[in-house]
Amino acid sequence: MKTREQAEQDLRDWATNNARRDDLVRAARLAGLSKLRIHELTGIARTTIDRILPKETTMAPRTNTSYGTWTNRVERYSANLATTVVEALGDYGDDYDVDALTAAYRDAINDALPAEVTLAGDEFLGPAKPDTDEWEGYPTDDLGQLDIKAIVDGVDFWAIAEKYETSGS
Repeated sequence: MKTREQAEQDLRDWATNNARRDDLVRAARLAGLSKLRIHELTGIARTTIDRILPKETTMAPRTNTSYGTWTNRVERYSANLATTVVEALGDYGDDYDVDALTAAYRDAINDALPAEVTLAGDEFLGPAKPDTDEWEGYPTDDLGQLDIKAIVDGVDFWAIAEKYETSGS
């Protein structure tokens, strides 16, 4: 077990390193690392990286458009994200905090999507005219369009579900 002094020194060390986080993220981006690579190396949420980095363009805000719904982009036979969660849990739904799990799964999906794309309700929204390198580091289809299903499939639902289990199995 650590002494009180060791624990305090660990916290001071953490605070010193954490205070440099924003500068290190900016320096990495200037050195050419993509936002996705910075996220992979640090574990910092991409939304946080976007808040740290200065806006990279001075253009007017972009127009968003629908990229499709949960049903036509991810789960063909599911009405929405909440239904997908309930169906995945099956007969064990009562063993989970389904509302909290659904919210956490939605957050994880939004964290996995590019910063300009979001799952709002049951609809994916993103820039109407994405930049040519906008999807760098993300899966795309044969036409170069963002492959939302592949991104969602990369989110580990069951790892999230474990955290919201309310009774032993």
